[in-house]
Amino acid sequence: MEALIQGVRAQEPTARRGVVRSQRPAPYRRIDCDGRVLAYLRPRCHRGTRGVRIDLSGLWVRPCNSRLEIPGKSGSASLLVRGPDDLVEAIAFLVAALRHTRRLLEMERPRAVC
Repeated sequence: MEALIQGVRAQEPTARRGVVRSQRPAPYRRIDCDGRVLAYLRPRCHRGTRGVRIDLSGLWVRPCNSRLEIPGKSGSASLLVRGPDDLVEAIAFLVAALRHTRRLLEMERPRAVC
């Protein structure tokens, strides 16, 4: 999970590890950007599935489909990362979601008329 966070931060310096408030050890981690949650990261090691599940927050726009997507999961997008090749694709997906959403927000802002 740490490699995923560092990979996103390397491409998008404004991203950071979010704070998870829990009285017990947190069952997940999160990546924040622009003052809101970008994604939740959860380790998965049950039912024969090992890896990290990434849930893109509904506050961000899904940029495209990914072969890593978990079918039938609710929310903006859920990915399952099982190895180093998947990690590269997941980082690219999150960075693309971040940049795509920012572009859409820029287009919605009214322009000042002088």
